[in-house]
Amino acid sequence: MRKRLRGRSALILALVLSGSSGCASAPRVGDAFDHVFLESRSPGAKTRAIRPGVSYSVWNTTSSSVVHVLAVDLSAEGLSLRPVLGHDVVGGGPEKREPLLSMAQRTGALAMINADYFTETDNIEGLTVIDGKVLLDPDPPGRSSVVIGKDRRVWVGKNSPRRNPELDYEQAVGGGPKIVENGIFRWDVDEQGGINGEAFKVPKGRWDQRHSLTALCVDRRRIMFWVVVHGDKPAHGAGMTPWELAPVLKSLGCWEGIRLDGGRSSGMVIRGRLVSASFAELPEGRPVGCALGLFER
Repeated sequence: MRKRLRGRSALILALVLSGSSGCASAPRVGDAFDHVFLESRSPGAKTRAIRPGVSYSVWNTTSSSVVHVLAVDLSAEGLSLRPVLGHDVVGGGPEKREPLLSMAQRTGALAMINADYFTETDNIEGLTVIDGKVLLDPDPPGRSSVVIGKDRRVWVGKNSPRRNPELDYEQAVGGGPKIVENGIFRWDVDEQGGINGEAFKVPKGRWDQRHSLTALCVDRRRIMFWVVVHGDKPAHGAGMTPWELAPVLKSLGCWEGIRLDGGRSSGMVIRGRLVSASFAELPEGRPVGCALGLFER
């Protein structure tokens, strides 16, 4: 039953993306990067260049979902990536969370997405490193994270400075689970609520339903993609299932990818504006504990 449902969901999304009769082929190493490149991932999408090496695209679907994609050429000059914590603190409880728009405007970020999960007492749950300073290093790591080196090389997985010291831990942001490895999408939920062998305790079936969501992936040619999916009525839970997300990531040519916090936390800010749909009662986005920012330097 699960296999039949997965295949059907993937097929539906491939057909409903505006102007597309299926998934675009994976990008070739050496293709020029610009907004035209991003348009080729989803013919008919509304795409614009933000600055050299950064493009933004909106994929409208015939369902109640809108897909926001920010593409970042990791080899482009004048860019940096780093996590941002709510009010720049690790702990402090709900009062220390901060709306995504506020975090972006306060730090002068060119763009920002929500990232790690948070608890009642802490703004982060997973591996977090900012400018080489380790703020949290769970041992053993129960969930995947995104590690970014000084040269903007990216590693996605259950990494830890104590267990994988050979990596360049200049920046790292938690999340999980890892959902794309070597170009293959995976979403396996065990009886305890774990996903892809990572430590999540959620009611069985909850994440197989449609929700707003955030994901990050990289392709084989050093392009990073931020993906935020919102419905036109996000308060009612419109969005995508994991299996509807899969063909979106495939069309981008994702080689390694991770899901980040989702639901009401999902959001994307570009040049000081929340471009993804907001909840009526949260015009600046939901207060979150951690985000990933893109900065001009």
